[in-house]
Amino acid sequence: MVNKTLHILTISLFLGFISFLFFASSRAGLNFDSSYNLLSYQSLFNGTGFVYEYDGKKIPFDPVISTGPELYLPAFFIWKLTGQTSYQAAVLVAVAYFITFMSFFLFGILKDGSQRFIALFTFLFWFFSNGKLFGISSNLFVDPLGEAAAACLVFAGFYLLSTKNIFLGFLLLGLALDTKPNIIIALIPTVAIFVLQNMFLPEWKRKKYAAFFQVGIKVIPLSLLILLPYLMYSKIVPQLVLNNHDKKVWQEASIERNAFMRNLGFGHAIDLLKNPTMNGIYLFLEKLQHKLERLQSYFGNSYFLVALFGFLLVSLLIFSRGHFSFYIFIFSAFSILWWLFMPRTTWYRYFFISEFITILGMGTVLSSFIAKRRIAVLILLLTVLAAFSLPRFSIDWLKQSLNGEEKENLTLMKGKIEQIDEKKIFTFGFLQCPQLMFLTNKRFQDFFNKNKLEAARKDEAYFLSTYDNILVKKEMNSLTKDFDLVASYGYNRLYRIK
Repeated sequence: MVNKTLHILTISLFLGFISFLFFASSRAGLNFDSSYNLLSYQSLFNGTGFVYEYDGKKIPFDPVISTGPELYLPAFFIWKLTGQTSYQAAVLVAVAYFITFMSFFLFGILKDGSQRFIALFTFLFWFFSNGKLFGISSNLFVDPLGEAAAACLVFAGFYLLSTKNIFLGFLLLGLALDTKPNIIIALIPTVAIFVLQNMFLPEWKRKKYAAFFQVGIKVIPLSLLILLPYLMYSKIVPQLVLNNHDKKVWQEASIERNAFMRNLGFGHAIDLLKNPTMNGIYLFLEKLQHKLERLQSYFGNSYFLVALFGFLLVSLLIFSRGHFSFYIFIFSAFSILWWLFMPRTTWYRYFFISEFITILGMGTVLSSFIAKRRIAVLILLLTVLAAFSLPRFSIDWLKQSLNGEEKENLTLMKGKIEQIDEKKIFTFGFLQCPQLMFLTNKRFQDFFNKNKLEAARKDEAYFLSTYDNILVKKEMNSLTKDFDLVASYGYNRLYRIK
């Protein structure tokens, strides 16, 4: 009777959460990165090829696109069916991915009503408490970005590996890597540990050396599936379909992007390697301190809450030995170590994968404690979760993400600029307003291209900015003080350049 009641309650909570996701998706504005990524797919829809275009320059298979096609190709097919390019289609694909995974998580991985309830309760408690998940007009589970999808694929991949479904497990891990390539720093060592512990060491300990080598012959080729989707999308397909001119443009852009990503993703450590002196160590620790300060801001401006999250992860690592979630926590730990010691950036989106996948693993392990009657441990870990989650709750951020204002403001600005020639609309360098490029199907010009700017000013030229221009607020104030404000909708502003 209790199990049936918990089952009904779990179904009710899950359906309620699905309803919330669809409501949130209907209110979501356009995210900068996902809009940028979708521009190439919009060009493909328009029949001009899979190219990114800005300021009159075209880059095929733009290496700046930070999310693989797993999210965007389904949206592209929806566009083909409906006959129009809609950002909402990409949002719904992202939501559908997440709902599919959560259905598999609750009703495929977990086998008992009480286990499902505790796992779903754990996730929902974390989700609605964490104000960092909610942005100016959406949240990380609604935006068509790769982080949430990649984390779900990693989780499912390790579960399938643990059930001896080697081919499909490696394939899902490969799709995860293609969806968000920066997870490679945590994925590869975690897979290596899993394969060593579960496939090689058992045969070695039993002194079955022939079987040991047979495992290697079987597993090593299959493990290459982890790299195959990424190599197909980013290396093989461009080489096959591009002509010589486009291939040269793509190769040059790839070299430039790879150098940028190495500096962005490993610059913190690279600086120390280049300067292995006491001064270099001091600078390294100074940057680490800045990261810890940012991490503190993610946890209610409290180092104590950061320590509680660390305690939770370490505890889960200890208590999950023998459970497949152990490798989920290993993955999370590698991700956090990378975030602390290697990249220059301190974005929450990079930390988010570690936190999200830890909560998923926690729900799975806690649910197993019920069966093992380890109630005291379950209560302790839930208390720790509550202790670092509740202070992060922000009703204001939750309301802001659901008010739909940014979506409405972008729509209003779209109507304002639709009749303006795209060659007369200028934006601030890389802050190129991709949201409005996507909505209007226009490709704007770079304000810092002086030749184009001077030519446009002879007739009439406009300067456009969106929410992301806050990143250069000081420069924007200096730049626009002599311009005429034509339209202002929230953070979106259109100026006439004098």
